[in-house]
Amino acid sequence: MKEKQDHLTLEILSYKSDIRGRSIKDDCGRSSCLVSVLLAAIACPVFGQAALNSPAASYVPTITFDVASVRENKIIPDINAGVEDPTHNSKFVARSVPARYLVQRAYGIQPFQLAGGPDWFNSAVFNIQAKSDASADDRLAQLSDDQALLEKQHMLQVLLVDRFNLKTHWEKRKMPTYSLVVAKGGPKLQPGGSIPPTALELKRLGNNKLPVLQQNFSKQGEEDTAHGCSMQALVDALMREAGAMIVDKTGLAGTYDFTLQFNGVMPGERNDDPAHWPSLVSAISDRLGLKLESTKDMIPILVIDHMDKPSAN
Repeated sequence: MKEKQDHLTLEILSYKSDIRGRSIKDDCGRSSCLVSVLLAAIACPVFGQAALNSPAASYVPTITFDVASVRENKIIPDINAGVEDPTHNSKFVARSVPARYLVQRAYGIQPFQLAGGPDWFNSAVFNIQAKSDASADDRLAQLSDDQALLEKQHMLQVLLVDRFNLKTHWEKRKMPTYSLVVAKGGPKLQPGGSIPPTALELKRLGNNKLPVLQQNFSKQGEEDTAHGCSMQALVDALMREAGAMIVDKTGLAGTYDFTLQFNGVMPGERNDDPAHWPSLVSAISDRLGLKLESTKDMIPILVIDHMDKPSAN
């Protein structure tokens, strides 16, 4: 059998929410450590109803977990917080994960696509261990990445309905959006594979596979290092930073290597300290030769109508 890439195998999280309410994931709970963001599918792999445009849009997922243990974790902060969720296996393990993140993951949406929720939605964290049987694992192993991802999302959706009494509905709202385009003067991107990982990157990764995008935080701001990053993967990352829908209109195919250093999204959000890096908008133009153009559009929003803390195991 042809070996398939296993997206989202392990994500190690600490929750440092900024004003947009998004969660930054890191491997040690400190502001200066490496963050491996697996952008092949990331925290929220596809974007809700926008997934209808994907190759797996006609696929109907049916697999559910056979056994699941769900408990609230009172240990906050927990430096071991994280998610283990191999795409082609029914295993799902979460430790100290907020309910908001579980819903985002289950429905494949970004934070700005989620509305409502109980008062504990962002603060309460949960431990989950769930698994299906061997036949489900065999089915997942035979599916394409897109189809297997839909199955894993469906499995988590069913768990949230069963154990958290989750009730939701979709609606569209007019919201700020951006188009990623090539700036005047053309792109400044290097072809994928042209920039090898540094010795420090390899040391931090250990035996883990080199991710598409790595984030490192310091006093100067955030540094994103890409190895073989597609424009869609870059857009996925930018959406989490900007807190808004972004559409790739660069027309650039293939994958690219680059380093992006920034502090704040818009120029007005940047710290005035001259030692700090420029804003994300400025860095995209200066370092990548790309540009974000703003507009407004109707965006699919998942509204939480009801959610309880989980029932007893």
